[in-house]
Amino acid sequence: MIGRDWKEVELVGDVNILRHAVAGDTPPTKLVTASLTVFPDEERGIGREAVTITQGRSVIRGTGLEVDNRTGVSVLHGRVQGTLHRRRTEKP
Repeated sequence: MIGRDWKEVELVGDVNILRHAVAGDTPPTKLVTASLTVFPDEERGIGREAVTITQGRSVIRGTGLEVDNRTGVSVLHGRVQGTLHRRRTEKP
């Protein structure tokens, strides 16, 4: 659903967002949730339902989130649980 002023977009259903790797430095990031309200002009979004974020083998889950594309900061809400895997670095 798109708001009357086109400043708010509500994504409902099986919402899957994929952010490609940045300069091959990190694996792609995938966000899965049931709904997400996006504010395109502000490059941010708000979700109030369960969310799962995966990046490579790392997985983190929460019961809501705020995401800001400009700052690159995502805040998960509720009971947050996850497993983070660090990248292996090559030995000299």
